[in-house]
Amino acid sequence: NIMYKARLQEGALFVESDGLVFYLNDLKKHQVKEKNSAHAFKIRLNIPKKEKIIPKDEKIIPKSCFTDYSNYFKGKQEENWASNVRAYEEVVYQNVFNEIDWRIYSKDGDVKHEFVVNPNGVAESIALEYVGLDNIRLKGGELVLKTCLGDIIEEKPYAFQVIEGKEVEVKVEFVLNGNMVSYKLGEYDKDYVLIIDP
Repeated sequence: NIMYKARLQEGALFVESDGLVFYLNDLKKHQVKEKNSAHAFKIRLNIPKKEKIIPKDEKIIPKSCFTDYSNYFKGKQEENWASNVRAYEEVVYQNVFNEIDWRIYSKDGDVKHEFVVNPNGVAESIALEYVGLDNIRLKGGELVLKTCLGDIIEEKPYAFQVIEGKEVEVKVEFVLNGNMVSYKLGEYDKDYVLIIDP
């Protein structure tokens, strides 16, 4: 089910057909073989079956290919080898919600993601299910993700539109219902693309 992988300073990110899997580890604990030296959790796209099928492979598009590549040789069986494996700067889930794309990209050595709400898209339909966490809560508008390695803070979301060449900020905040995260937005111009940076 893994389609792409990104290396993180503290682990790895796996792009799957229905969401992102974060595998995090604590190298110090791992070296001394302590328990709880790693933690994995998933951000799953919560798409109602009646509205849309989970995106197929062709809906997940890699973009901005780097010139370098990697070769992998696992064992002696050639079928387990892979050559000319390309690296990309971003991956886009196209139309993952109606008229909404999910963009995963690298910036300054970090992996970031954002939603691109096209005209006629309904931003409030975005819903993400967080699976595998010890706890999730809101604190001061930020998401606090509790893992066995410690807390991960997702800062307050930021939303904006570019209208006539100017960036116009749009009010947005997280909405938490159990382990489901969505967004509450202020007024915005639905004739223009809306970017939500979670």
